[in-house]
Amino acid sequence: MSLRLPFAVAAFGLFSLGAAQAVTLMQVDDFSLGTAGWQEGGPSPNKPVTEDTGLAGGPYLRNTTTGGGAGSRLVKWNDDQWTGDYLSEGIVGITFDAFSEGPEPVDLRFAFNGAGGWFMTSRIRIDDFAPGPDLTSFLLPITESDLIHVTGGTGDYADTMGGVARMEIISATGTPTIGNVSTVLRGDIVDTTLRIDNIRAIPEPSAFALVALGAAASGLRRRRWR
Repeated sequence: MSLRLPFAVAAFGLFSLGAAQAVTLMQVDDFSLGTAGWQEGGPSPNKPVTEDTGLAGGPYLRNTTTGGGAGSRLVKWNDDQWTGDYLSEGIVGITFDAFSEGPEPVDLRFAFNGAGGWFMTSRIRIDDFAPGPDLTSFLLPITESDLIHVTGGTGDYADTMGGVARMEIISATGTPTIGNVSTVLRGDIVDTTLRIDNIRAIPEPSAFALVALGAAASGLRRRRWR
């Protein structure tokens, strides 16, 4: 299940990370220091890059896919600050801001690999191609009842989320195919450009809401709320 957030959660700059090891509660990738460890495979000619709107909102991560040939699948992964023990940190959700420039929609999922194998979230259809710098904010819960076991490992949620070795962002309408030696999930072939920003690890939603309301008073980065 995915939720479009009804409140502002923007001003957590003090939690921003570059490429620090091991996930921590309330950490955020805001891409102020570059791509923050997000990468694609070697053959891709269009790997993730940071861009700046020139507005007060600052930079975001931009990922273009070609719809055919090398770089045709929207898939990027992180082996640095998004690895580690999500359970002991009390992380039960991921929030992020996103926008698709099209021409094809993005069926966005987050996926996690560990000893339990690959687990992935439900999908979010991002198909709003309206012009402008605004991004929409989303919440994806990642509790045991929210994630789907894709393949590999013991099939146990705790085995993966207690020791995540890789986190991926992919576009996949259904079950993704498996890449080389099950270390990568391969999303759909799609022709699109995705902007993503403020990827954040959050606690139980009621606790997060209290922090978010306080942050709202500090001012908003660019985003459109739904």
